[in-house]
Formats: sequence, C-alpha cells, structure tokens
Amino acid sequence: MIMKNGRRFHRAVWMMAGVLLLGLITSFATTHQTFAQFGGVTDDFLSGNTASCAPGNLLNYSVAVSELTAGQDVYVKTNAANLKTDIQVYVQTQDGACRLVAKVNANDKQWTKAGRITGATAGSEVSLVLAGSNLGADIYASVATVLLVPPGYCDSVKTQCQGTFNGQTGAIEPVTVSAPGEFVTVQTVPSLAAESIAYVEYYDGGEFLYVTKDIQPVNKNYLRGGDRTVKKAVYLSNNRLFTITETVSMPKDPLYSQYLKSTFYRLGGQARAVVMLLGIGVTALLIVFIVRRIHAWRTYRTGHGIDAYLKTHK
Repeated sequence: MIMKNGRRFHRAVWMMAGVLLLGLITSFATTHQTFAQFGGVTDDFLSGNTASCAPGNLLNYSVAVSELTAGQDVYVKTNAANLKTDIQVYVQTQDGACRLVAKVNANDKQWTKAGRITGATAGSEVSLVLAGSNLGADIYASVATVLLVPPGYCDSVKTQCQGTFNGQTGAIEPVTVSAPGEFVTVQTVPSLAAESIAYVEYYDGGEFLYVTKDIQPVNKNYLRGGDRTVKKAVYLSNNRLFTITETVSMPKDPLYSQYLKSTFYRLGGQARAVVMLLGIGVTALLIVFIVRRIHAWRTYRTGHGIDAYLKTHK
C-alpha cells in the first residue's frame, strides 16, 4: 500500500511539472508572436528607440533635445574607458524624419567634432540619435556624451572648451541638459557674458591654497620650489565654473626653505597666528636664557677674581 501511494505521489509531481512546462512554452510562443507583429526584438527595441534612423545592424541610442540652434558645433566623446569606435550622429524631428549630421571616429580621451547644426537640422523638440557597432551600455550608464557649442563660445575644443572670461583664458565647464539615466548625455557650453565672480579658489597641483574675491596672480609664498601647476577655480554667480590653469616657475629648493615657508602659509590664518605666537614665545625664552647665562658668567668671573686678574696682567 505504501509503495502504491509513493508511486501515485511521484506521478502527480511529474504531471504538475509537465503542465508548468507546457504553460511556459505556450507563454513564450505567444509573446514571441506578439513581438513579431511589431517587428520583433531589434536593437532599437533594446536601446529604447521605437523609431530608428540608423541601419538595423547597428546599436543606436536616442535622447530628446529641447532645441537645436543653427550654427551650434556638435562634438562627441565615448564614455567607456579606452573605447574608440565609429559613431553615426543623426537628428530626428517630430515627424520622424532623420538627417545624418556626420560619421566620426570618437574616443574617450578628447572631443571629436561631428559637424555643425544647419537650418535643415535645427529645430525644437528633436532627438539626437547615435549609432555604432561597438556602442553598448550597462544599466543606468551613458554610452556617449554630445557637446553642443554655440558660435564663438569656445576658442578651441579638445579635452575641454577653452574660452575667455574677464580677459583670461580658461576652461568653461559645460552644463548637462539631458535627463539623468539617458543612454546619451547632452551638454552645452553656457554664455559667461552676464556672469560675475562669486569667489576664486587657488590650487597647487590639486592641493587647496586659499580663496580671493576676484582673479589675482597667485601668491608665490604658498608655492613649493620648481615648476608648479596652478589652477584658479573661478566660481560665477549662476553656478558656472571657469578654470584657469597656468605654470609658475619657482626657484629650486635644495635646502627646503621654500617648502617650509609655503607650509607655514598653507596652515591658514588662525594656525599661522598660533605658530607665530609660539615662535615669539620661544624666541623670548631663548633671549632670557642667553641674558641669564651672560649674567651668570659675569658674576662668576667677578666672584673668582678673574676680571681683576686679567686687569693686572694686561
């Protein structure tokens, strides 16, 4: 009886497993048929694009842009480390029309110019579409960055946008205009024409030095010896950032005197005051000690007749 009940139990388990497997197969077939009715699971579907500008054999990613203005220069940079790949850049309008901006070979080290927005590609509420065989993204990762540069805003664009502010040449930090989580990051270079300086931070080789209210020559008392890379981070009124980088040549410092001097200046105002007070105190104690030793020596000479002896034996 026990053996018969065991066989019935195993038979019921196998029947339930078969029903579940049949249900999964049926569900997969239905889902596959539904996808097939809408063109199948393509690269466009996986990358979030329902309308593709690029050839179907390329991975492509799109991002909405509120406005593209004629005359803007378009630059592209990959975001994956050491990725150098061919990228096709398209502009897609609201009616679904696609226009190729350029085909470029981009990398992650510096910006690659893809072209310029013309009257044919300018417009509001458009999409930028990037396509390439090696473009790929992890979840919540951006595959590439597009930089939009209005006419005259940058003197040159390599690793950064080099522009001018208050007669100074430096790097203008771009502003991200795409939403977080997009597969393509879109940045634009802001205008600094109406900006005013909030404050300026000074750095030597990445080490913070001090703050001023406006752009000034760096105080060399803060610098070590040798050639120094000084950065002036100019923070502007509308949360803009303008960075000036310059090389300052200091005398070599084999005796570390400049190092000690710069270390003293880098301590900060309160710390320097404390050190100065300690120094004054130590100096005063040293003077008192020397005066006492001199007085003691004179007393000893007088008490032991040394001075009288020296006078009689001149």
